[in-house]
Amino acid sequence: MTVAYLVLYEGKPRDKAAFDRYYREQHVPILRRFPNIRAIRIHTGTRESVLYMLVEMRFDSLEHLDLALASEARAEARRDRDKFPAFDGTIRHQTVVTEDVTT
Repeated sequence: MTVAYLVLYEGKPRDKAAFDRYYREQHVPILRRFPNIRAIRIHTGTRESVLYMLVEMRFDSLEHLDLALASEARAEARRDRDKFPAFDGTIRHQTVVTEDVTT
């Protein structure tokens, strides 16, 4: 089991190309500096989805996630969010415990 910190972008950017470029080129490098982060996955909605993007950050434990959320890198990521190209919608955060199940 691992812990995932999810950021859900419900809605849409005014300029998809600019938003996607900024997110991947400017924001993701900040996220990579979170202490103890294991993986970053970007999921994008398809077709008529109200979910534009879901960003999944994986950690080995809640303790590791707590250290990341208290870090300077997290503070920088929050400040950087104000620089995103315009996004019309809601941005939500959720912590979950994940379990990989194979059949």
